[in-house]
Amino acid sequence: MAGVLVLVKISWRNLWRNPRGTLLTALALGLGLALLLISLGLLDGGHEQTIADGVRFGPGHVVIQAKGFQESSSDELLLPAQMVSRIEAVLQTPEMKPLVRGFSPRLLATGLLSSSANSVGVRITGVMSQDEPVVSLIPERIIEDRFQSRSHDSGAATEWR
Repeated sequence: MAGVLVLVKISWRNLWRNPRGTLLTALALGLGLALLLISLGLLDGGHEQTIADGVRFGPGHVVIQAKGFQESSSDELLLPAQMVSRIEAVLQTPEMKPLVRGFSPRLLATGLLSSSANSVGVRITGVMSQDEPVVSLIPERIIEDRFQSRSHDSGAATEWR
């Protein structure tokens, strides 16, 4: 124990032999640490925001689909309308209501968009416009035109304009 105290005493004396160097080193270390903490905070916040945007612009937190659909995207593996209705009924039960912020059935398709100049692969997402604002940021991010919702009593078709 006495040996440690002697080392601390010698170290303290050596630090103050050159006070300007000691202060510059301490300032450099402090500034470096502050910049490191700021950059880690920005990176962490950016990462969290990227994940949140991916969830809101993408399929959401939970996706219910048939086994094997992720690998094949086969039309045969689309959930039938009765199954979707049963899932919606389960999500609207009193036990699930506090846990579920919202839900929206979607139909995903891929295709090829081509012109005389080139072709590009596209992903088409069919949504129920009355359910989509609860689960997605897409309707509020439309710059030109509008996200058209159907009225519940008219039975008009849902469409994008």
